[in-house]
Amino acid sequence: MSNYNQLIELNRLLMGLFLNLILYVIIIACLLIICIGAYYVIKLLNKQPSPPTSPTVTIAFPTTQFQINSNQETTGCIFNQIYGGFLTLNQCSNTSPSNFWIYNTGTKTLENENTGLCAYVINDSNVAGALIQTGSCSSPSVYAQWELTADGIMNLANNLCLGLPSGGAGIGSNIVLVQCAGNNPSAKFNLLTKS
Repeated sequence: MSNYNQLIELNRLLMGLFLNLILYVIIIACLLIICIGAYYVIKLLNKQPSPPTSPTVTIAFPTTQFQINSNQETTGCIFNQIYGGFLTLNQCSNTSPSNFWIYNTGTKTLENENTGLCAYVINDSNVAGALIQTGSCSSPSVYAQWELTADGIMNLANNLCLGLPSGGAGIGSNIVLVQCAGNNPSAKFNLLTKS
């Protein structure tokens, strides 16, 4: 009988250990759930709200011919002379038709008064620094469509603006795509109507 009592005692001991083990697993699982929950609550409470996005404010282009005069290089205007040529910054001149542009409200294109050609983003690029060239105004792609916004002259395909390259803002510089940031001086131009 003593062996029997020892077996019963051993069985009770093992059963107690087993129950204690289950209890410890349950306690650890509950603590883990509480910790994970607390982590996500803290993360949610500390999450910074996304800054509100401001809508692009569209401004009307002049209805007559205009020069696109750089705020950064005040004597320079966007210029073009030939088909496929790159837009460059040239000396502003009221007598040079290559300096004057017309905005077509139907096609949203910038047409050079002298050549009748439209300003396009080269190779349909979506990258800041891409050059701007001229081409035919018939059936223009979205890469030839522009809007005048508070931040600059924005291309509708990529929301980048006409601008001057960093470090090359002098007369003769190519016109490129730049970020349309409100404080980006290279994207700022004045539109000077023909007098």
